[in-house]
Amino acid sequence: MVIKMQEEVGDCSSHEKEEALLKPLTLRILTTGDSSFSGRQHEFAKIVDMASAMTMEKYNTAFVIDFIKSQEDFVSRVLSGEPADIICFPPEIERLIEEGLLADLTDLLPNLYPESYMQIQDIQDEDNPVIYKGRIYPVPEAHQVPLTMKYCLVVNREFYNAAGRPPINTVDDIIALAEFGVNNRYFNRRTKQCFTTDEYSLIGLICQEMGYIDLDFGFGLKDGNVVPLEETEVFDKLFETVSRLDEKETLFLNYALFTFESRAKMSLVDSRYISPGLISDHLRFH
Repeated sequence: MVIKMQEEVGDCSSHEKEEALLKPLTLRILTTGDSSFSGRQHEFAKIVDMASAMTMEKYNTAFVIDFIKSQEDFVSRVLSGEPADIICFPPEIERLIEEGLLADLTDLLPNLYPESYMQIQDIQDEDNPVIYKGRIYPVPEAHQVPLTMKYCLVVNREFYNAAGRPPINTVDDIIALAEFGVNNRYFNRRTKQCFTTDEYSLIGLICQEMGYIDLDFGFGLKDGNVVPLEETEVFDKLFETVSRLDEKETLFLNYALFTFESRAKMSLVDSRYISPGLISDHLRFH
């Protein structure tokens, strides 16, 4: 959510405009969280500082995030008009719009966030929280659905480097990497230092490899048709994969792996479960 800024540059000469654009810029972001030493966002705040230094070097623009511990304090500060450039999940959007505090993104959004813009074109009714009186103020949040689901393979950096950093494009590539871990004593299933995943992610990955979209509940979508996965080769591939990995003691299969195992050498997880709040040590995470 972008706070509307004063349009002072429009009244300047072209030379003054150019000078204004060259000046270093710092954007202030308001959000909820705790960046204190014992807070959940402490390590994430360090990454924010590192990223800010990179954007300053490349774009002459830095940013700072002000984490506000209490939701009540967050709401109070936002509604009081506290100066900020970006607000994450602001309260009472209509009030902020009517008071002229939020920037109109209608003309900017198609160029800045074309994917987000396309997702809201079919929702033009008044119940849509993105569109207010025909105009767009918040940046739409993209929610994952089976059509956009992605699965991520998280691999320990030291282990991956030792394996020669092979490209991972198929389930067989995963099996080959896991076998390297066993053969070179990187894996120990008793301590979960192996390949960890859950059935859902593994089925989803196999579906993607075979051209299906996993719709959950045992169904898949392919070529516009919904079919039971038991009538396809997906489950055969699943059982074969699990059998091969289990035979080598490379696999720790969890019923529902909602986050990757920090001790694991590699984990296959739904991309929704790799988020800043789920990473305990951001400086070590790779």
